[in-house]
Amino acid sequence: MRFFVALVLTIVLLFVPCGFPPASASPSGMYFQILPESVVGQATPWESAGGPFNLSIREGDRLVYFASLSNGSSSSGSVELPAGTYTAVASYENGQVIKEGFTVGPDPAPIYVAFVWHDHQAPNFYPNGTFFAPWAFYHVLSNELEPYYPKGVYSFKAQALIDNPGINVSEEVSPPLLLQWEIAVSKGWYYSGEYHSPNGIYARAIRWVMNAFLNLSKSGRDEWLTSFYAHPISGYILSQYGWFNLMKEDLVMGENLTDSFTGVRQEGMWTPEMAFTMQNIDLMNETGIRITALSERAYDGATPAPGFSKTSLFQPYVVEDPSTGRTSIVFFRDAYLSNYLGFNNTLPTEQAAMESARTFVSDILATQAHGGVVTIASDGENWIIMAKFPANVALFLNQTYALLDQEEQQGLVETVTLQQALKYVPANVTLNFVPTSNWVDGVNNWAQWTTGNQYVETQEWNELASAHSAFKAAMILTDNFTGLENGSIVYRNAVIGLFHASDSDYYWAQYVTPTAVLVWTNYVKQEVAPILFSVSLNVSKEANGLDITVKNGLHRGITVSLIVSGSGFSPSSGLLPMNLTFPVPASGERSIKLEGSFSGPPAYSVSLSAGPYVFETYSSGKPLSSSSLGDLGFLLLPALAILLLGAYVYAARRRYKKEV
Repeated sequence: MRFFVALVLTIVLLFVPCGFPPASASPSGMYFQILPESVVGQATPWESAGGPFNLSIREGDRLVYFASLSNGSSSSGSVELPAGTYTAVASYENGQVIKEGFTVGPDPAPIYVAFVWHDHQAPNFYPNGTFFAPWAFYHVLSNELEPYYPKGVYSFKAQALIDNPGINVSEEVSPPLLLQWEIAVSKGWYYSGEYHSPNGIYARAIRWVMNAFLNLSKSGRDEWLTSFYAHPISGYILSQYGWFNLMKEDLVMGENLTDSFTGVRQEGMWTPEMAFTMQNIDLMNETGIRITALSERAYDGATPAPGFSKTSLFQPYVVEDPSTGRTSIVFFRDAYLSNYLGFNNTLPTEQAAMESARTFVSDILATQAHGGVVTIASDGENWIIMAKFPANVALFLNQTYALLDQEEQQGLVETVTLQQALKYVPANVTLNFVPTSNWVDGVNNWAQWTTGNQYVETQEWNELASAHSAFKAAMILTDNFTGLENGSIVYRNAVIGLFHASDSDYYWAQYVTPTAVLVWTNYVKQEVAPILFSVSLNVSKEANGLDITVKNGLHRGITVSLIVSGSGFSPSSGLLPMNLTFPVPASGERSIKLEGSFSGPPAYSVSLSAGPYVFETYSSGKPLSSSSLGDLGFLLLPALAILLLGAYVYAARRRYKKEV
């Protein structure tokens, strides 16, 4: 009977031309190895060096063999085991632990491993094209991975795939990252007063990365995923605000950016922050997307459709919205393995990187997902560049690829793109509900982006809602809903401003960026201000009630609503709050008399709206209010934005110079 090795624990790292050195034997001289051949029955032979150690063998969580071995500096032996998949752990006296997975018995189906990488940088520029953060460029060319690799993490990610030709992955080079690269190579970029030419060193490095990723995609080894243009928390925005059309246009713009680069329409997408609600199914269907990856917590709360049952985490599922009949295919990531990348990345030495890679690959095999697909979905770069020792973390990934490549040759593992995975593991189980969720806070919890830095985040969301309300009111007044491709310049500019202001990076608790949100929401309001300023509200308090006049300076008739609320005014007919909807002629006005009496403090307000979107408010005889585009706060926004921008650019410039 053949015995198949799940992981041959080599101490020699494959030589790679991208600059990583060949790894030598562990400084301690220790190793533990399940031998690739057996000599008797179902005995599993092994050998070891490095002194006394404890050997334990587990099948899943069950301990099947344990021995304390103290027979000198080297030893070998065998143990009889029935057919199955096992993990051997050798624990030495100096604290070193070596894990190795292996299989006893007939050829198992391979474990299909789907890496889903999310390479992303927020669109870190302002309406005038000036960049306030250089990370899209810096992480292509920087020396952050020396001494093993001479360039930045994006260059390394492409080179690691080139140097490990047996590895297939799915990769989202996010639309805003791709756009910033396109800007750099086509017209150059400004940062902190310095211009970087499209013929400069950054642009040359970026061209290499773009071509490398494109060639990997064309070869079928790196399946490109698309996404939204500006990385919104779509599940939260859809469930909290209901801005379906905004999210749809954001996704369409992202798709167009991806497609213009690859020349191929993408069927898979990265859902930012894995922020999902069932409305995302409709969103994907209306934009031609059919595949995405979500969190394990979403899987835990998902319910199967009648006649189906959840089989395991290790297969793709059809998710059907019962209210529309629309479907999408969802892969659920393995949370432990995915988080291993981001939270076990303190690797102070080369040896630690090698051992961590062996452990990681052994843990993949320990899933025992033979014939199933293990989805490992993670940020593509942050877990490397934000690590304490980023060069060693890059070494870890390169070694992981090398070890997986070896396991593929043994037939135990096969790395696949999401499209390839569907050929081996079809989505034949239907779920009719997946909970509103994200990867970090879980189900119906958005604390990381809403309360983690409460004051700033609340201010940011309020600014975004205010800008969105102004935009919608202006579009209703002008009947302009033709979309990005055919819309007016005002429509396009305002929508793109909302995309920028809703990028989740600016709301992340540890890195809130109110300047970006404030500048872009202010930009939206400035774009629509000429429309909204053309429609004005005048309220006059008379002895027997309120005289209200709406003037329309637009060259088209409009329909508006008045919302009267508060406790200081009691209308003669009806109760507050009161909603009155009426037409106003083109270049004309409409006056309304509300009879009633006043009592106590003059606490009442009259708001003017287009549809449900308020764009001007009169409060208790004071025509300027926080909701009005004509108030002093709006006039002061540009000055405040400039001050905040200056402070942010100063801080970013200091960080940039320090890292360079």
